[in-house]
Amino acid sequence: MKLFNTIVIWDCYVVAESSEDARKELLAAITEGEAPSEVVGSEVTREAAIRASWLDQRPFVAGEVSVADRAKIKGKTTTEIFQQLYTKQAK
Repeated sequence: MKLFNTIVIWDCYVVAESSEDARKELLAAITEGEAPSEVVGSEVTREAAIRASWLDQRPFVAGEVSVADRAKIKGKTTTEIFQQLYTKQAK
């Protein structure tokens, strides 16, 4: 089990009357199945690389993660999971 920073980008152009309308149009297209322009998944190797907005959030867990591994990380934040996976735990 590893922790990945996964970035999905829908980089496009929208003709609209306002930026709010442009965002709404793109979100509707995404909901309808518009494919992203780019998808990148990079393993997090330094705790400092975790985005501030995700430090105290629980990350998504992919379907192939085992039941046993899910139990080990249940309810933990991204920071806590990083520390569990990548730092030596005090005994």
